[in-house]
Amino acid sequence: KFEPGDTSLQRELWNCQATISTYRSREEVLAQIERLAALVMDAVRNSRTSSGQQQAEAVRKYVDENYPYELTLSLLAGMFHMNETYLSGLFKQNAGVTFSDYLTRLRMTRASELLGESDLKLTDIAMLVGFSSSSYFSTSFKKYYGCSPKEYRDHRQTKDKGRSCGSGE
Repeated sequence: KFEPGDTSLQRELWNCQATISTYRSREEVLAQIERLAALVMDAVRNSRTSSGQQQAEAVRKYVDENYPYELTLSLLAGMFHMNETYLSGLFKQNAGVTFSDYLTRLRMTRASELLGESDLKLTDIAMLVGFSSSSYFSTSFKKYYGCSPKEYRDHRQTKDKGRSCGSGE
């Protein structure tokens, strides 16, 4: 949950787990646990005073890295321990667009790159960018760019300036 910021907290928690057997007394263990608890409470406090920017950035980073997989607000809300409605508003406030629009733009941008720089089949591109059906991918692509993926690829490869193919260039 606190991943986008400094990773020192994660390092501290890992080091504690890795070195706990080196403590000689119960008091040393207790002191270490109290110190770690204070660090975690500081991280939570900082997270809450950031107006949710840290959480929103963590979610956005996760989406950027996992867009080819099935992603829903419900799934993300569970993963990041948030209410779905709160996450939806937080995401829009910080990203400037809805979660759905952000994910669609990410997938379509990557699809247009793959269409322009590879000879992959449309079915393969659809799967690589997160669509389980090539027909749904084609429909979504046409809605987004104003032309089919095949037309887009042909346009990019021939650089036919007489034909407009959406805002994909």
